[in-house]
Amino acid sequence: LCGLSSAADAQVKAVWVRPFTGADVETRRNAARGREFIRAELEKIKRAGLNTVYVEAFWDGYAMYPSRVAPMRPLNIPHGFAADAKSGWDVLRVYIEEGARHGLKIHAWLHVFHQWNTNLGGLENSPIFRENSDWAALDLSGSPLVKSEAEGAARDIYKVFLSPSNPQVRKYLRAVVGELAEKYPQLAGAQWDYIRYPLHAPGAPFDYS
Repeated sequence: LCGLSSAADAQVKAVWVRPFTGADVETRRNAARGREFIRAELEKIKRAGLNTVYVEAFWDGYAMYPSRVAPMRPLNIPHGFAADAKSGWDVLRVYIEEGARHGLKIHAWLHVFHQWNTNLGGLENSPIFRENSDWAALDLSGSPLVKSEAEGAARDIYKVFLSPSNPQVRKYLRAVVGELAEKYPQLAGAQWDYIRYPLHAPGAPFDYS
């Protein structure tokens, strides 16, 4: 702890943030309104005495920033936003900039192998699996649906995982992380979530891809 004024300075007091939780479509569509939403969110976090924010930056195969590797999360799905190459609407960069103004450390929170939820539709809607169906982890019956981790009121929303054993999957994920490190050196770090196999269910173990 050399150089720190007190042990308290070394404590990580963090919160995980999924961008635009509670935001309306107009806020997600408009960069100026979106920045105000993020600024107000970070002000609340700062007032709560926290010092670190894990911003969900990559999940469901979509990025919350302009990427050469993954498409940006579209406005027509939850937490998506309106952006194109000309707009400059970079959600992750706004979090970094506004976080710096509030003395908050911003980390990119990344899903690793979990990359789809069926509440968004079948795999034909997935930006990853519609082009690379062979990247999915499969259970013993050949299904990619992780029923042991079912969600929703009717328990009918299923996760789909990338297969860790597939070399193309590993190459793709390295590209995602490498691009983030290159584009955003101001990030305090990256959290790798779901860096595991799906939970097993009786008769449906993974991975048989």
